[in-house]
Amino acid sequence: MFKLISAWLKIWIPILFAMGIGILLYLITNWTTLDAGSRFVAIIYVMLPLHCLEEWRFPGGFHYNYNMLRRSRKPDRYPMNQFSDMLTIMLAELIGIVCLFYGVNQIIVIWNLIFCFFEMIGHLIFGFSMYRRFRTVGKRTIYNPGFATAVVFTLHALYYVLSQYPTNLPGLPIIILAIISGIVLVSSVVLIPEQLFKSKETPYPFDSNRYYEKYIAREKN
Repeated sequence: MFKLISAWLKIWIPILFAMGIGILLYLITNWTTLDAGSRFVAIIYVMLPLHCLEEWRFPGGFHYNYNMLRRSRKPDRYPMNQFSDMLTIMLAELIGIVCLFYGVNQIIVIWNLIFCFFEMIGHLIFGFSMYRRFRTVGKRTIYNPGFATAVVFTLHALYYVLSQYPTNLPGLPIIILAIISGIVLVSSVVLIPEQLFKSKETPYPFDSNRYYEKYIAREKN
């Protein structure tokens, strides 16, 4: 099983991008027939692989700020490791595909609005936390891996809200149901994989802190 999972962890990001490209093709070919909510949701799941790429590779190192905020002594592997974060991202992308396949409604739109705004809030928290930690060794901004695409998510969500609401605002019961179920869904996608697979002895640590390596090195000197 270890060899199989290790092999999967080497190829899953290109597969995630293939899924995103598939959604992009769906969006382009059906643009004129899709409603505003479906377009909004589809664009999010076209962007999600780019968000993943920023967090994992360019510049990469998101796991470090996430785990350090959790006061981890092993930020390369605990509580988030490669396997648990891969599950979170793949589950999110698959949920997006299922929503588009079965049809987007107001509840699904609000779910994704919550996701966009949570991403921005989370990356602001990470950004200020890492800025405070590393400002004495040269960090000058609150940028953290995933921040740029989180800003795009938020602008996308704000544009949808300003263009569609309040004229098409759903009723209060739908809003309440969507918020409650959306928070449960987002929390489950993130927390369940982490709780199931977190281990200080995981065989799937991250191989580098990437963006943060230079600050960690300066802190040690």
